[in-house]
Amino acid sequence: MLQSDEATGTLMDLGLTYLQAKTYLSLTKFEKAEANKIAKISDVARQDIYRIMATLENLGLVEKIIAKPISYKATPLKEGSLMLLQKKSKEHRILQKKTKSLLNGDQKKNVLIAHEENTQFTITSERKLFVKRLEKSFAEAKTCEMIFPAAGLHFTLFHYFQVLKKALREGAKIRIITEATQCASTSKKLEILKKNPFFEIKLASSPINFGIILFDNKQVNMCISSNLAEVPSLGTNNQQFVEAAKMMFKVMWSNDQERNMRNLETLTQLEELQKSNIQNQQLKQIS
Repeated sequence: MLQSDEATGTLMDLGLTYLQAKTYLSLTKFEKAEANKIAKISDVARQDIYRIMATLENLGLVEKIIAKPISYKATPLKEGSLMLLQKKSKEHRILQKKTKSLLNGDQKKNVLIAHEENTQFTITSERKLFVKRLEKSFAEAKTCEMIFPAAGLHFTLFHYFQVLKKALREGAKIRIITEATQCASTSKKLEILKKNPFFEIKLASSPINFGIILFDNKQVNMCISSNLAEVPSLGTNNQQFVEAAKMMFKVMWSNDQERNMRNLETLTQLEELQKSNIQNQQLKQIS
C-alpha cells in the first residue's frame, strides 16, 4: 500500500489535482461518508467538497448516495486508479495523433515552401536560345503535350522534327492538339510521325489563339508573343501554371474526341443511307 503522500502524488500523475486526490483517498477509507466527515478527514474546506465531489463523480471515482443526509461512496482505489490510467492512456494516444498530424502538416508546408522557393519563371526573347532550350526539353521529356495553331505546328516540325522522331523511337509519348495545316512539308512530316503508336494528334473544333507545351507534367512553355510561332516565350515549373495547362489540354482533348466520335457516327449513318439508296435504285431497275 502506498503511503499517503506517495499515493496522492500518483493520483496527481494520473490527472487529479492535489485537493481531488486528497479527497478521493480519504473517502476510500470508508464504506461511505457525508460531506462534513470527508472535509474533516481530508483537511479540505467544506465549501470545496461539493465542487470536488461533483468532478470525482464525473470521473467515475465517486458515487453519490441520495439520502438524508447525502453521502458519498468511493470506487475502490484499484479500480479507480485503472480508470484514471486508461483515461490518461487514451489522452496520450489522442495527443500522439495530433502531434503526428501537426508534424505531417509542417512537413507538407515545408515541402510546399521548398517547392515555391524552387519555382522559376524564365522569359526567352532570343530566337536561337529559345530553339536550343526547347530542343533540350523535347529530347529529355518522357511525355509531351502541345496545343498550338497551324503556325506553331509548322514552327515545331521545322525545328524539332528529328528530335521528336528520336524521342518517339525511345518511348516518349507525344500528343498534339492543333489546326489543319495547308503546308505540304508539315503534312508530310506529320504522316511520318503518325506511324509511331506513341504519337497522337487531334484537330481542334475551333481556332486556337495560344501556344502551350507541357513537358512531363512538370514544366510549361507558353508563347507570349502576338505571333504564336515566335518568341518571346515563358517557361516555368510553377505548379499552378502546370495544373492549368494539364486541365486545359485534358478538356480540349476530351471535347475534340467526343466531336470526332460524333463525326464518325454521322459519317457511318451517311454511308448506311447511301448504301440503302443504291440498293433501292437497283431494286427499281430490276423491277
